[in-house]
Amino acid sequence: MNFNVVSGLAGDNLNKPATRLAFVITGNLFQYDYWYIDNVSLKSAGFWMGGTTGSLTDWNTAANWGDDLVPAAGTNAVIPMRSYNPVVNNDPSSPAVCNDLFIYDGATVTVNPGKKIIINGKLELKGAGQMN
Repeated sequence: MNFNVVSGLAGDNLNKPATRLAFVITGNLFQYDYWYIDNVSLKSAGFWMGGTTGSLTDWNTAANWGDDLVPAAGTNAVIPMRSYNPVVNNDPSSPAVCNDLFIYDGATVTVNPGKKIIINGKLELKGAGQMN
């Protein structure tokens, strides 16, 4: 058996209520009785996951983000309701950054006293989202 799975594609809508995935499969499609897809992981840039052991709420812990990268100046950061909300502890000399920051209902972003985040685009508080 020889499978040629070419790619999986997800549009830039992972932060919206409906997400569609498209998989392109090549090869002899009639050779098999059934198909299945496993070992699928979706990584969404700027999507807060939180909960990394030892750094549950740390904005600067890469593993707390959907793509394992701390947001950069051009990254839109999306903060959904989670058990562990992000906390910014960056000094003003090296602030946390993002492009747009979307904080959804039930989520909070906390910037500790004397610390700093730069939002290059817009800040949107959805529902009861909060920034302290």
